Amino acid sequence: MQPCPTCDQIEWTVQDERDPTMLHWKLNPGLVFNEVLLGQRIPAEMWVCKACDLPRQERTWIPCTACGTLHANLLWGKGNAFGHWTGLWCPHCCEEIPCLRNVAALGVEKLLTPLRWVLRPLIPTWRRREIEAATRHRLVKHERPRWIRTGIVKFGGGLFAVLYGLPAATVAGAIAIGWLPTGLLGALLVGALPALALCLVGGFVWGAVMHHQMTRRG
Repeated sequence: MQPCPTCDQIEWTVQDERDPTMLHWKLNPGLVFNEVLLGQRIPAEMWVCKACDLPRQERTWIPCTACGTLHANLLWGKGNAFGHWTGLWCPHCCEEIPCLRNVAALGVEKLLTPLRWVLRPLIPTWRRREIEAATRHRLVKHERPRWIRTGIVKFGGGLFAVLYGLPAATVAGAIAIGWLPTGLLGALLVGALPALALCLVGGFVWGAVMHHQMTRRG
């Protein structure tokens, strides 16, 4: 392994799909929105320096598997976190950096295959745009994380929308056209509040864990 570009020490923790935070990205269906619509991606492997006395975000580095260059995790952070539908690309050698993909998002992309065929001619242009954006991007330090709010609103709300909202909307549509009895509508409304509360509590717990993981110092 290479030494840390910040402290020049070789004390790394490798974060891959076995890490709880990475496993969450892979399995949480609420992140379909982030991947498919927003184009957010995270690398399949990240190195976290244990010697640096900095918040986790600032001591995390992304290795390029092609040229070996270590890129700051903040390179694809604030100001450059979205729009990466073609993946992450090394600004040094212009090769693709392997990304961890959400299982549900991959399923949705299979359904969108005809659209991808239509957009395929645009991929090389967008790829160049990605490399240029990474080259020009100014690193923004992760100074005031708001993981708990993000967990409640985005994680909890997204979980509720995917696991309850979409099935409930499908059932409500079936009731409206007469395929299902109207009595089920009351059951849907009664179950909405407990389901929302459970998802928001789960979002709070996730946000608290992420806040601890991402802001703790080495």
